[in-house]
Amino acid sequence: MGTTAEVLTHQWSDKSKDLFIEVDEAKAKTLHVAAGALVVFSSLTPHASGANQSSKTRTAYLAQYSSEPIIDPNTGLNRNQAIQI
Repeated sequence: MGTTAEVLTHQWSDKSKDLFIEVDEAKAKTLHVAAGALVVFSSLTPHASGANQSSKTRTAYLAQYSSEPIIDPNTGLNRNQAIQI
């Protein structure tokens, strides 16, 4: 489509204990989805979710694809739960 993906520089947040990037909120899009909905996007898409205001644990399922084996360089073994299919 004539676009080039680039990884933006992330910063560490001591408050959230996570990496984040600065985004232009004026260009951000809000997507309201029902509980249990599935949201799919590229891992290069900046994204966030609001605070969990329920008393229940928020769960997530992350599926990733790699054309190459995902190997832990320290052990030489599959990283985390990576499986080859």
